[in-house]
Amino acid sequence: MATNPQFPVLLTENTWTKIASAVVTGTIYNKNSGADYFQTYRIPNDPAPTDLAEGVGMFLEPQGFEEIKSDSPIDVYVYALGDQGKLRVDL
Repeated sequence: MATNPQFPVLLTENTWTKIASAVVTGTIYNKNSGADYFQTYRIPNDPAPTDLAEGVGMFLEPQGFEEIKSDSPIDVYVYALGDQGKLRVDL
């Protein structure tokens, strides 16, 4: 069970948004099917992404969620394309 659920996490359309800082596990749920989502990560304190080409598509499987799994802490960024984004993030 999540120890720190965040809902809703609102994303500005066509902008990288940091949704989690220095995490190793978590779950991201799609709460707005009108947007296409892309994700990427950074080492904590590294500069935010600036190019959509850095992202990988999200929610491509029908389960409606994505897992965060890393051996060391990461900052997670999500880009909402085509509409404002709305996520639930369980850390």
